Amino acid sequence: MTIKTWPALAELVQALEKEDLRALNPAIFDAVADRIEAAMAASDNAGLEEAAANLEDVARLWMAAGTDEARKAMRGDRDASAELMFLVMAGRLAFAQNLASRTLDRRASDTFYSMFNDARYERYICALMSGPKSGKALVEATDETKETVSRKLKVLEQEGVIRRRKNGQITMNLLTPAARQYADVKRLSPIAGGVVAPEVQLALNAKAEALGNHMQSTPVLGDAEPQPAGVR
Repeated sequence: MTIKTWPALAELVQALEKEDLRALNPAIFDAVADRIEAAMAASDNAGLEEAAANLEDVARLWMAAGTDEARKAMRGDRDASAELMFLVMAGRLAFAQNLASRTLDRRASDTFYSMFNDARYERYICALMSGPKSGKALVEATDETKETVSRKLKVLEQEGVIRRRKNGQITMNLLTPAARQYADVKRLSPIAGGVVAPEVQLALNAKAEALGNHMQSTPVLGDAEPQPAGVR
């Protein structure tokens, strides 16, 4: 049996066929957990269905290669060896815990999402939507002190909203892929959040109010109601 699209399972099968299980690196199950986690996070079921089918095939091979007592333990038969049952259950529990912890590590926290509804941080997110910026540029964009900018950037980095990248002597701040995707879902704009000076924003709003009624709102794809024109 060959599983070309899943190297970790292919390695498991190869070790089983060579009867060389001791040579397996336990970290291989981390790779399996990562593949399952990625399939669970996908927008469709194709990857998860493929993973389930491949795992079922490998489980059957594993079952066939075991002893009668091992097969009883894997099936959960009542007359199975208590010691083997303990080992099987321990292995399943360990894998479930590993999968849960690795999924949690990759999942955005509730605080991550709250950053996008917090005016203190939304301005930074909006400012970074147009591209990476240095701390100095963010001081100018947000009209806040260097100390305040530094403190807020640290919080945003801890919550997985931004990451930092060295560009020579300057440290650039940029949105993580997850943050950029959620900012798009929220329909945030680089114009929002104080990037535009207040007097400019007032002038833009005045211009918008002066428009005819037919131009006061613009439909947004996927919304049932028209959205107001002008700057938020």
